[in-house]
Amino acid sequence: MDRYGQLSQHHISTGYWNGDSRYQHLLSPNPFVLPEIWKPQLREIGKVVAGFQKGMPHIFETLSVGKTNLHQNLFHVVKDGTYGMPIRPLDQKIPLVKVDIMVGEDDQLRIAEIDAYNPRALAFMELLRDLYGLPSSSVAKYIAEEVRRRGKQKLLWVFANHERFYLPGLLQYARVMLRDYQIQVNCVNASELQKEDFCRAAVLIIPWGMRQPEEIPNRDLILDLYQRKPEKFIFPLVPWLGAKGLLGIISNPTGHEEIEQLVTDFPKRELFRNYVPETAILSQRLPCSIEWANAQNELVLKLSVSSGMKGVWFNGEAREQLPSLGKNKKPISIAQQYVHQKRLILETNEGEKECFARLIAYVNQFGVTSEVLFTGSPTHAVHGGTDSILLPCV
Repeated sequence: MDRYGQLSQHHISTGYWNGDSRYQHLLSPNPFVLPEIWKPQLREIGKVVAGFQKGMPHIFETLSVGKTNLHQNLFHVVKDGTYGMPIRPLDQKIPLVKVDIMVGEDDQLRIAEIDAYNPRALAFMELLRDLYGLPSSSVAKYIAEEVRRRGKQKLLWVFANHERFYLPGLLQYARVMLRDYQIQVNCVNASELQKEDFCRAAVLIIPWGMRQPEEIPNRDLILDLYQRKPEKFIFPLVPWLGAKGLLGIISNPTGHEEIEQLVTDFPKRELFRNYVPETAILSQRLPCSIEWANAQNELVLKLSVSSGMKGVWFNGEAREQLPSLGKNKKPISIAQQYVHQKRLILETNEGEKECFARLIAYVNQFGVTSEVLFTGSPTHAVHGGTDSILLPCV
């Protein structure tokens, strides 16, 4: 069996592909080697994310009691990511923040989004590292330490029903945690969750599917437990930190005076603005942002809360969508400078392929970029489709 046959068979044996071609992707014979020029930038991005964690509680508190129309409007950007769940003041750091990173043609790394409430790539990280015979990731060790710090040896990973595709990765994660760190991980579909599942276990996260209560009949059970014992949860209940509109508040490319006052003392603000493409919240009450978007030669429009490539438009399509999105109160949208991404030639099971380069990085609460995944696609709309390449980085 050749190299690609071995890799393919491994994915099938784990249940990841399970004979369903919709979930397959291109294979490459080796892990992706991070270029030296990217490494210091990844360290600086870690500092940006640490500043984001430190600065957002102040922004949240200021907006939540804001008396001005602008503060109230910006608070809607925050609430847009809560899905109606109760918001708890952020008194607990997020252990691992997922950052989507674009690689520019000049090898300058740019942050596409800071997705602070999404652990799902953790599962694929272990799946891909195991595929290439690499040791378990440093983030697995970090989560194990967080579980033990809570005096537990068990971890409950509750996933929403529409996240069930991720289950093979979750199960691989469970195997790694038991094998390397003696932590027992129980992966449970939220629609089948029972009260006893919580016994003597730390809980990784309240699932993303909480925005759809019909998927979780006992939704209130989870929320009640969080309100009473938030320390049981590794990830605090802060889905609003996944809202892309927050980037627009800190970026403030129009120099709006009241927004600038809000972020005057934001930690690592200038470093943030160096790594995040200029981003503006589209709103009728911020006409300067619409004027700014119209003045850009190239731009990307995104819904503030979206999944994958849904609700994302580039350049020409973005121009068509801009008038309507600028008028909408909901859904909240952002406009972002378009980044010309670097193209790489990679060897795959279908021959050499040219792909746009993108990275998924996990940054811990101390600002250390712990682990990185590479994803490449033949289009600038990089995602995890069947024409994509997904690789662990070394």
